[in-house]
Amino acid sequence: MIRIFAGFSREEVCMSVKWGVIGACGIADRRTIPEGIMPTENAQLVALMDIDEVRLKKVAEKYGGLKYYTKEDDLINDPDVEAIYIATPTYLHHPQVLKAARAGKHILCEKPMAMNLNQAEEMIRVCEENKVKFTLDYMMRYHSHHHKIKEFIDDGTLGTLVMGRAQLTCWYPPLELTFLFKSPNLNLIYPFIAPPAKPLTNCFSIKINKTITGVTAKREAAVRYCHCTSHLPTRS
Repeated sequence: MIRIFAGFSREEVCMSVKWGVIGACGIADRRTIPEGIMPTENAQLVALMDIDEVRLKKVAEKYGGLKYYTKEDDLINDPDVEAIYIATPTYLHHPQVLKAARAGKHILCEKPMAMNLNQAEEMIRVCEENKVKFTLDYMMRYHSHHHKIKEFIDDGTLGTLVMGRAQLTCWYPPLELTFLFKSPNLNLIYPFIAPPAKPLTNCFSIKINKTITGVTAKREAAVRYCHCTSHLPTRS
């Protein structure tokens, strides 16, 4: 079993956090719910939301007949929901995070964080004002290979670090209703080619670079490059 500790007191860790998911029929259903929320000992999935009711009903049944909503406000205002995982397109993150924070819900938000720096800073400010926990779903920073690379850098095994460069290359099977670009050859998927995917892949690379090297990219360069502000100094 998995237990989530980061940012919580011992008393909070012993409690089961009740989760709701906004945007439940995409990456949430494919990866985060079955691999993250469901196996976690101190997490309980209680409600789902998506605009596609036909698919949403199937996802709700898949995880035990959960209650579900087609309007985000209904899930946000559900008294049983204590924390919300937001897995919607990037342009929706800002308004949804603000609503969730003002409703007193803790938030796990997909990356990229926002469409611009002003949105990102407002999201952080509103979460702080409402005393809710807020973090982004950058799971790659916990990968054992990345930790080993950082260990080599920190202990001097690789010598003196003078530059860091990260590149994300991956393969996906064909997936309906996603931004992925399908190659006419070998049925390969190249998410880094499709324009909507660039913010996602670019912010992954920037985040891993920071995690391994400890160096924060300049705000203006990072925002211009990937539309995301997930690497805000001291706030990531």
